[in-house]
Amino acid sequence: EERSCIQCGYCINVCPVKLMPNMIMKASLNNDIEQMENLSIYDCIDCGLCTFICPSKIELHHKIKDGKRLLYKEG
Repeated sequence: EERSCIQCGYCINVCPVKLMPNMIMKASLNNDIEQMENLSIYDCIDCGLCTFICPSKIELHHKIKDGKRLLYKEG
C-alpha cells in the first residue's frame, strides 16, 4: 500500500541532478505541465534513487516518467 509523501527530503538529497522529485511527482499527479517544466523534469536521468531511498515507498521514479510521457504527448 502506497503511503503519502512525508516531505522528508531524502529524495532531494540523493538526486544526482539536484532535482526535487517529491515536487515533480506532485506536479505530475496533478497534470501540471507548467510546474513540471519549471521543476526541470526533463533533467531527470531516470536513475531511480529517489524511489529507492523513499521511506514512504512511493514509486517516485515511475510517477516522474508518467509526467515526462504526458509532456511528450502534449508536445
